[in-house]
Amino acid sequence: MNHDDGNIRLSPPGLPRSCSPSSSSPSISQQTSTIYHIYFNSISDVNFTITKSPEKRRPVYHVQNSYFTPGTPDMTLHAGPDQSGPILGCCKFVLFSTCTKIGLGISEEDTIWEDLAWVSKDHSRYRYEIDLDMNIGDGDIAGPTSLSAARSGAHRRAFLWKPTHSVGVEESMPSKFSPSNYKLVDEETGEVVAAFANNRFKSLDE
Repeated sequence: MNHDDGNIRLSPPGLPRSCSPSSSSPSISQQTSTIYHIYFNSISDVNFTITKSPEKRRPVYHVQNSYFTPGTPDMTLHAGPDQSGPILGCCKFVLFSTCTKIGLGISEEDTIWEDLAWVSKDHSRYRYEIDLDMNIGDGDIAGPTSLSAARSGAHRRAFLWKPTHSVGVEESMPSKFSPSNYKLVDEETGEVVAAFANNRFKSLDE
């Protein structure tokens, strides 16, 4: 039995969207976005499986947590159903720091490191910069041979993760009592490009 921990909807920047900070729509447009479902591998496990709608049962990504293993990233994202798949990225939580290190790449030598930084005293808002328009393939199997080569022609964009009680995933509205629902906002345009809904207490799926 797997625990449905949350859903995330991603909309590609630059495409029309029905949801923005001023929109009355409770969810991001289903026509221009993709829904991902995040599951604990088991109720007692710390690792995650990520599936993609409409085929919810087929694992697309696996997240391996290694908080207490010295010399390894705290989290590693693999393509496929388990940790034997190609590495797409990783994460390091820096002790006594205001940022988390996000690594994008398929090898240690070619990893590009970015900062996910706290921008509010209560740690409720986070800022992330990334190079967009890189040639990184289809994203379901593995990244390019060299991310450094893929950066040519890319442009820099910044995004903000903000708590939300008005932007949901699919037709659902986020709980007004949950602090774990977020929207991802393009810092330059103010558009909502993703939403995360925490379903921790709502559903159990086999």
